[in-house]
Amino acid sequence: MGRKYCDMISKIKAEDGFKRDLVVLMEEKRQAQTRRSNGRYFSMKQNRKKWPALVAAALAVLTCTGAALAVLYTGFGAKNDGVQFSDNYPQYLEKLDQRTAGDGVQVALESYLCDEGFLDLQFRVKIGEEKLEAFREGKDANWEEPLTYLSFNDPVMEKNGVRSLRLGGANYTLNIDGQDIWLRGRTARSVEKVGVGEYVVQQMWFLGEDVLEGKDEFRISLKDVAVGLGEDCIPMEGGFDLTVSKAKAAASTVTVEMKDNVWSPREGVTKTVEKVSQTPLQTIFRIRSVYTGISSEEMNIDSWDYLVYDAAGQARATYSARVAAEITYADGTVERLAEPGEYDLSRSSFEGATFITEEIVAVAPMEGAVALRAYESEYAPDYRMTVAAEYRIDLSAGTVEAETVNAVIYDAGTGEMDNEYGVYYKLRYGQDVSEVLGIRDPLGEWWLEGGDLSSELD
Repeated sequence: MGRKYCDMISKIKAEDGFKRDLVVLMEEKRQAQTRRSNGRYFSMKQNRKKWPALVAAALAVLTCTGAALAVLYTGFGAKNDGVQFSDNYPQYLEKLDQRTAGDGVQVALESYLCDEGFLDLQFRVKIGEEKLEAFREGKDANWEEPLTYLSFNDPVMEKNGVRSLRLGGANYTLNIDGQDIWLRGRTARSVEKVGVGEYVVQQMWFLGEDVLEGKDEFRISLKDVAVGLGEDCIPMEGGFDLTVSKAKAAASTVTVEMKDNVWSPREGVTKTVEKVSQTPLQTIFRIRSVYTGISSEEMNIDSWDYLVYDAAGQARATYSARVAAEITYADGTVERLAEPGEYDLSRSSFEGATFITEEIVAVAPMEGAVALRAYESEYAPDYRMTVAAEYRIDLSAGTVEAETVNAVIYDAGTGEMDNEYGVYYKLRYGQDVSEVLGIRDPLGEWWLEGGDLSSELD
């Protein structure tokens, strides 16, 4: 990858998901421009619109790296990804003591937290003094090499004496009960420096019903452990194996089935808040979207983000992810997609298909009347965010009322911004939007001008 783009991505202060998706999208385009099926391209047609929005959102926060995130003594959860748990999380915390090391670096797996679909592992990474001194050489007295990633299940490759990872520490693959499961779009991570050469890393995965199939206990294997220090990739010796149980949290979880609340943002599309799980750690909303009349020539599938507001109108830190997707062709054949965020379908041509997606929205426990605001992003041609809808949910009665909003809260072309965008930005990225306004979006502009990633990645 060209140095200028590596430098930009390394400086992004945003959720790890944005940075990892940038790396993966670039790598995918280098390998094939897009996935092929029967010699025909599919994914880039619908992803081309989403890619600039992803880049804009990521590069809109180009500032210095580093942020104070969550560690054990201040509460679990990757807060800059919107993940937060209730204050009683210590009751459900399971402590561990597994360690591995390599080339002056030690990694310890200290504890885990497992909820209705969430697995949060906490690690402590320590860099030896000799290793630190080697990195400090030629730098000023206050400089210290940052920890850039802690990677699992992504084999270290070496070419011309340089070690690297295919996914750059994305941690998309998780081995559950001996099976490798691809979880792109369902990960969150926080890194906090807690001492000289010492970091606490929280790595989270969302493990929905499609992955666990009703399991309360399962085996996790983390192999090919590697630590990234600047541009150095350092493999560790051995890995981590543990049995995880969510039974304790599941025993105190209540699921509320929502009454009929089908809402349609446009013709041929319906969205429904199907149920809400009230766990002792979180409130988790499950949303089902149905798209009818889908063809291979035009796949207009929404990609939304969400915030949950309490009865007083106060926005809460919120995590959302698409966790499942399937297509039913006109002849009744059903194809479940292993990668919910991409629509690389097996048939080269089709008409009249039905596409179904499932999303989760999670927030620290809430009760009573809440509002779920749905946000849609697009390039038009400038980055723009719209409040598409609001779901007014009564968690006690199990009722939902959906209302179309369609209010633009940020338009990069005009510079107009609603206060709600500032609230959204603060909760999603952990900093005030005023700190990053006016920063140019060189990669986004380059993409719109038809830039070719493949030459940059060779």
